Amino acid sequence: MFHPRRVSIAFPAACVLAMARSCATTTETVEGEDGSAFALAARARIPTGSEPRADAAGVTTTSELRVELSTASGSDAQDVEAGHQLDFGGLFVAGPARVASDFEARELDVVFAPTVAFDASMSFTPWFGFVLVERDVRLHSGAQTGRDDARGYGFDLGLELEWRASDAPFVAYGAFRAALLAGDGSGMDRRTIELGVGWWFDPHVALRAGWRHWSWREDPGAGSELDYTLAGPIVTLDVRL
Repeated sequence: MFHPRRVSIAFPAACVLAMARSCATTTETVEGEDGSAFALAARARIPTGSEPRADAAGVTTTSELRVELSTASGSDAQDVEAGHQLDFGGLFVAGPARVASDFEARELDVVFAPTVAFDASMSFTPWFGFVLVERDVRLHSGAQTGRDDARGYGFDLGLELEWRASDAPFVAYGAFRAALLAGDGSGMDRRTIELGVGWWFDPHVALRAGWRHWSWREDPGAGSELDYTLAGPIVTLDVRL
């Protein structure tokens, strides 16, 4: 009579992980939104043309090189549902699970900015140049942690509108900028919108305070994509050389 033998098979951890990956078939985006992020920036303005002159219509044109350094950080958490997974920064999490994230970005902009002043109070400044960006993402889920750093570089395009009170050191401004980046992560995309006021307490030094919405999207090509938004107050030291 045939008696089947019991066979004990020990599955290595790699097999268990592979089975988990096959069960969780939907890869989620690493998402975060922090509406209380605080940003700091410093800007240097270097004139590149001659003294400003007004034409017959009263329009004045000037140009300058702007060098700006800024940084911001924020945090958030997201739920990964059953049948979904996160795979980012060396961290693989199969749902259901809750994943906390910390995001930090730093950037250096070097742009050429021609300014067109229609009158004494309103000016229009487009700019274009080069930007270097660093971002750091940390993920936590229970005892598991993951971290991913990336650097990107590319062209920065922007537009700023500024209104100045007559014979007063105060200005109000709005600015938009966008950059398409290449580097460690493929498909990097950074955009910012900023609104604020400034005080030129010295002919060469101003302090700006406002609100910035900072959007970062990234498709690494494998694993989870990244979609993070920081919004909140920003303080900028603005120096005209």
